[in-house]
Amino acid sequence: MKNISLIEIFENCLNQDVQTFNLVFKKTPILGFSPSTSVEIKDLHEGDKRRIIVGDEVIFLKIVQENRKRKVPKKKKVDLGILKKVSATGITGFYGKLPLIFKKLTPREFMVYQAITMLECVDGIEELSKQMSLNRKTISQAVKSLTDLGVIRSEKVSAEGKPLLRLHLTQQSVDGNISLH
Repeated sequence: MKNISLIEIFENCLNQDVQTFNLVFKKTPILGFSPSTSVEIKDLHEGDKRRIIVGDEVIFLKIVQENRKRKVPKKKKVDLGILKKVSATGITGFYGKLPLIFKKLTPREFMVYQAITMLECVDGIEELSKQMSLNRKTISQAVKSLTDLGVIRSEKVSAEGKPLLRLHLTQQSVDGNISLH
């Protein structure tokens, strides 16, 4: 695309008046004249000033037409020298290895599993959604995964005339050995 100068933009406008001039040349407006006074941009005079006819008067004005490129801030480099490499298979702490539940479950599945563990029995995904502040879809997906793993079971019940899905823990733990009760 051809770079159009501000003068060309002004000269292509329907109204060539002070108001239009000030809209185009925002850095060097014409002041002290009525907005409807006609404006004509003439030749260069004395270096970088232009002769401009405003109504019946002639003024000399340096028209700023700098097209500065937007400065993009440089990304700061982060020193990763202080980070240690940790093996994904050997997540250890002061007491030894963590249970496999931390590898088998996603964070949302773990949260739902822990909530059902604490509540022992939950009547409905809607109720669990309110208590956990998670949307129903997220909880439904986690419940389906946990049911497929066999760590929770669900049964259809009716409470106050509404069909609900009651959620219980099973005796089976996530990793086969350790249950976080």
